[in-house]
Amino acid sequence: MNPKLNSIEAEYLDIMHRNGWPLIYQRVGQECQKLPYTCVEAKRPHNKALNRYRDVNPYDHSRIVLQRSENDYINANLVRVWFQNARAKWRRMVTKQENKMSDKCSPDGSLEMDMYHGPMGSIQSLPPHSPPYSVMGGPPSPNSMECP
Repeated sequence: MNPKLNSIEAEYLDIMHRNGWPLIYQRVGQECQKLPYTCVEAKRPHNKALNRYRDVNPYDHSRIVLQRSENDYINANLVRVWFQNARAKWRRMVTKQENKMSDKCSPDGSLEMDMYHGPMGSIQSLPPHSPPYSVMGGPPSPNSMECP
């Protein structure tokens, strides 16, 4: 078994044995209060009832805003995460496709990708650089990949 996984499991069992979850929850709350972010929308009277927990609110700067609703509030944040091996998985998926891409390493070590042939032989340019993975988004753009 993975030694890192064993370490995580041991830490989890230790916390369970000590009944340590309330203390951890309290510490996380204290650390979050130090951040310079606001939760004004979550605390508005007409939105309070929509919060599942009274002390877990979305930040205003990263909250999901509903577009097709009378009230644009939902207790949810857009969370951006970078999954380990996402680039490699995305790269394998792309290479399995019928479309051929030409790529080359630039002097600075980044991967440059040129035009590729899309469906029916049409030539399309690759999408511009986009940020790493997000829960709501797709894979990273080819321009964000690095040379092996």
